[in-house]
Amino acid sequence: ECHNGGCADLEGNHQPHDCKGRILLEQDISAPLKEGGTTVYACLYRDPADPQSFNFRNTLDLSLDSESRVAAQIEQATGIIFRRLFQEAALASTMDANRIGYVRLCQLYQATTAASRPQKSGGKGEPVDVRILLSGIKKRATVPEVMELKLTGEYVKDLETVRLGKKQFSGKAVDANESLRLVLEAVGCSPGGKVPAGLLRVANNSHIPAEELTAVRAQTGHVFPYATIDARGHIFDVFQKLPDMEQAVFVPGQVESSVTIL
Repeated sequence: ECHNGGCADLEGNHQPHDCKGRILLEQDISAPLKEGGTTVYACLYRDPADPQSFNFRNTLDLSLDSESRVAAQIEQATGIIFRRLFQEAALASTMDANRIGYVRLCQLYQATTAASRPQKSGGKGEPVDVRILLSGIKKRATVPEVMELKLTGEYVKDLETVRLGKKQFSGKAVDANESLRLVLEAVGCSPGGKVPAGLLRVANNSHIPAEELTAVRAQTGHVFPYATIDARGHIFDVFQKLPDMEQAVFVPGQVESSVTIL
């Protein structure tokens, strides 16, 4: 933590200061210093998609590519690095990596609420209680929490609702078991409460809340279905390590038929 006035322009031959703040990040850069001379280790910059958030970018690879050798070249090196980062940010601004997850969530909502439609519209005319909750650590928060979303069944409108909801959360990781516990408590399915008919998880990974899921099934005496839609492809790296659990399905979100399979 900086207690010396915050960020300032970086110039050659600058003198570092020690403000005795709490250490947030440290890195041994001895090796890159020997290899490349002047080293620009990292930078913090505002997220173009969310001005209230900052991104951390390790720039050692860009620093070494700039081939700076002495401190006097640091301004040139930082200029090269800035241009590379600007190009990356410009490219990222044309796409949303979470888009697949938004789409699959809205598709799942439409599919699971189909039974409540009138019989003349292809449904069964039966009420269905479908709850949508986001779990994670909100920005400027330190503990995980959940937030319920109210979807309407209108595809475009629901996509925007999910996007705005996700925007309130940071990218900090939360243990899958802790997230499931919070979600079940929020919908009244904690011990002694309601028994879920099924659980569907849409995420950017394939982490499985195996401990919490096993415990809840044992407490309720009901092996309800569980499924994960992995919107980022993490499943391809860990598929062989996924636990063999009864009534549990894991599918990649990139596959258009993932919702139909479930």
